[in-house]
Amino acid sequence: MLSALLILPSLLLGVIASPLVPRDDAPDCAHFPAPPFWFIEHFESNTTDSVGSNGTLKFELINGLSQAITFVSCSLQVNYRCVVSGISSDPDLVIDLAVRASWLTITLDRTLHCSSWDQDVGGTVVCKQANDFDRLDAQLVELAPDSSGSP
Repeated sequence: MLSALLILPSLLLGVIASPLVPRDDAPDCAHFPAPPFWFIEHFESNTTDSVGSNGTLKFELINGLSQAITFVSCSLQVNYRCVVSGISSDPDLVIDLAVRASWLTITLDRTLHCSSWDQDVGGTVVCKQANDFDRLDAQLVELAPDSSGSP
C-alpha cells in the first residue's frame, strides 16, 4: 500500500479573486477590482492505493480581501480529484483539486457580478512536491483576465 501525506504550511495562490461582495457593490462596478489573492494554509492530502479506500484533502482557504477563512475538506474521487462547489464564506466559488504523483493542481473559479456585466475570475496553480517531501513549491500557470476595466 502506497500512502502519501503532503503538507503545505502556506501556499499563495497568485490568482485574481473576487472581492466577495454583493451585486453592484464592486468598486463603482465600472472597473474590474484590484487583484486580491486567495491563500491556502494547513493543506493536507492523504491518499492510498487500497481498493475501496478514498483519500482526503483538507485545508484553510483565506480570501485576501475579505480575510474570510473557511475550512475545506473533501473526499478524493478515484483517489485523486475533488471538486467543491461553494463554501460557507462564498457560495459561488468553485474549487477543483487534483493530486497526481508529486503534483497538486488547484483551480479556483468565481463569477463577479455587476448590474451591467458578469466576469469570471480565478486561475490555476500547479504545485510540485519538493525534494524533502514535506512541502510543495507553487508555480503559477494561468491568470484570470487583467484588471484594466470592465469586460
